[in-house]
Amino acid sequence: MEGLRNKDFYLTLTVNFEKVVIIMLFLVLVFQVAMIPFIFRIDSNVQMLKSDIDLTKVDIQNCKVVPSPQNTTVDEKPPSEIKVNLENAHKLGNGKVPIIVFSDYQCPYSERGYQTEKQLRSQYGSDITIYFKNFPLNQIHPQAQKASEAAECASEQGKFWEYHDYLYEHQSELSIDNLTTYADILGLERPKFDICLTAGNKAKKVSDDMTEGISLGVQGTPTYLIGNTQIVGAQPFATFEKEILAQR
Repeated sequence: MEGLRNKDFYLTLTVNFEKVVIIMLFLVLVFQVAMIPFIFRIDSNVQMLKSDIDLTKVDIQNCKVVPSPQNTTVDEKPPSEIKVNLENAHKLGNGKVPIIVFSDYQCPYSERGYQTEKQLRSQYGSDITIYFKNFPLNQIHPQAQKASEAAECASEQGKFWEYHDYLYEHQSELSIDNLTTYADILGLERPKFDICLTAGNKAKKVSDDMTEGISLGVQGTPTYLIGNTQIVGAQPFATFEKEILAQR
């Protein structure tokens, strides 16, 4: 009898344990089902965060100070709205069609714009005049300011455009040491160049260009003014060609 009672006890214990396991599995299943809406909500929030990060990356890649409503490339303005001081701009060429560029030496899109400018010089050199203005985006390009000042220091020795081109051709190497090395490579008088750059003698000139650009509605680089038309970003050669042919 004692053996039968023990057997019944263990049998009852086993059945109760199985019931507990079944109940626990049921509760886990209920919990998982209840969590489904929260999981989808979390996933949705993660996707939105990723989207915001991607948009931030795009703004940086487009070298913008302030995000624009859309990637507008061409904006025609009445003549009275575009008044640029060309006396302190760097001039290249003597053509009828003025192309004013606000640019950042560290901006990858400005470098692409520079490559397009070289094509324009080659094909329409007699029709255009390029005017350069500094627009360093210091918030996202920490080396752009000094690169602009260095080019202005090179201008004192009559080699602005040589230095300008060299900066874009070596855009990934814009440290102070490299800026002074470029002065040697281009045959500049180093003591004069070094004093100019170290003392920040051209900081105000760069700042004045930036202030003027902002007053004209420039928000990022490169920004071009061709006659009364504004072109924003590294646009295709055909975009510039159309404006040049229309205005020459």
